[in-house]
Amino acid sequence: TSRGIWIMFGGRRHVAVGRAVAFSAREIEQIGEYHGFPVYRERGDRRRTIYLPAARGMLAPYRPER
Repeated sequence: TSRGIWIMFGGRRHVAVGRAVAFSAREIEQIGEYHGFPVYRERGDRRRTIYLPAARGMLAPYRPER
């Protein structure tokens, strides 16, 4: 079976969740890199959602797999 789109980051598998969101430097901070691409999160996010570039100015959300 397919588990959809996922990445390994911070020792955990993260799965794609939902639509891409617009990048906002005031609301999102860079926390690392994934194969040369920046990895972001929302400031103060408790769900541990991370974001990777999807298209110009847009970020795709990923959450840790349960």
